[in-house]
Amino acid sequence: MTPERNETGTAWRPSTESELSRIGWTCDTRPAPRVDLDAAGDSQWSVARLWTTPGRFQAAPFPAGSMWAFLGVDGVGTVTSGATESRIRPQELLVVPGDQPTESSASAPWARIIWRFETRLLRQASFDSLLGRVHSLNDAHFNLLTAMTGAIALAPATAWDASAAYVDYALASSIAAALADAAGPVHRQLAKDRTGHLRDAIRLIDDKYLDPTVKVEDIARELAMSLSYLHRLFAEVGTTPARELERRRAQRAFALLSSVQSPTAAALEDAAHRSGFSSVRRMRYTMRREDQRPQH
Repeated sequence: MTPERNETGTAWRPSTESELSRIGWTCDTRPAPRVDLDAAGDSQWSVARLWTTPGRFQAAPFPAGSMWAFLGVDGVGTVTSGATESRIRPQELLVVPGDQPTESSASAPWARIIWRFETRLLRQASFDSLLGRVHSLNDAHFNLLTAMTGAIALAPATAWDASAAYVDYALASSIAAALADAAGPVHRQLAKDRTGHLRDAIRLIDDKYLDPTVKVEDIARELAMSLSYLHRLFAEVGTTPARELERRRAQRAFALLSSVQSPTAAALEDAAHRSGFSSVRRMRYTMRREDQRPQH
């Protein structure tokens, strides 16, 4: 993607640092990077389609309860929220709290979408384990979010004056649906988790799945649970801990391979290693099972 063409084939609009500051961001890189921006919003919410050349950008903390969401469109960038750094590739979504220092940066041109909203929807307990983690979106959610952002950002400045609360809620609802689908069926059942044990297991799997040596027994041991109890927790939501481990690995492998037209054997080996699989064969099998097929 170039600054002359965005995801819909229309032109990005060259912008200024003052326009960037109106959506809560500043830049300390000198000379200043090129910033192409379409944006809309008010004191409670904002949406922005942003393309920049290499640089570092900062957002000051907003009131408690606000959220930032980042969606990669083209290129690769990094978002640092508090002390946590996350790398975002095309079609990957990250949601972080808006009440702490946030920074984004890239060493090459990067196109992304940024939302800020204050609705309570994503502050529900069922979303706790989804925030602060990068999720790969399917085409349907990615296309919906990019199209909705374009429609809002390109509308006249006064178009949303009377419906700001609805826009805020619509954005959060769409992002919540994308997160829930990307996270899989286990996360959608966390409301049934009265003890919190399933949530603890999911968080540990999210922390450990990139290590190919980690097995279900290791998860149970670290949680001080019996293996049979861990299996019962996952059986209640229709899956197994081993399946969830491999689903997360397949999701990561899909993100690594999604932008590669014809992956070589070396690229497949690298993706398998970086996503926690013990072999390319296992990665291929799991991606087919999860309907996240690597390209040939």
